[in-house]
Amino acid sequence: MQKPVCVKCSCYFRPHKNGIYYLEMKPIGAHQAPRGNEKPEEWEPYKLWYADLWKCPNCRHEMITGSGINPVIEDFRIEFDKEVESLGNKIIVRVNDC
Repeated sequence: MQKPVCVKCSCYFRPHKNGIYYLEMKPIGAHQAPRGNEKPEEWEPYKLWYADLWKCPNCRHEMITGSGINPVIEDFRIEFDKEVESLGNKIIVRVNDC
């Protein structure tokens, strides 16, 4: 895989932390929720992903990449809530965009 490029700084991102968790969220119910952090209360956990955190060495912008094809676990599995709860602060971001 080619290293990601920071458009602002014209340099390569560098791996900052390997093996981080993040949650992909879905809108609660059958309505359209606003993407991003505008109304996080309108989203619920859907998929748990394991990936790598990269950082630009100049502007310090961060990005997550390298999650692979499949999530660690999805919400239809019985153990989903327990798995997410057990990770606590190890989940670094919740992505409100699906």
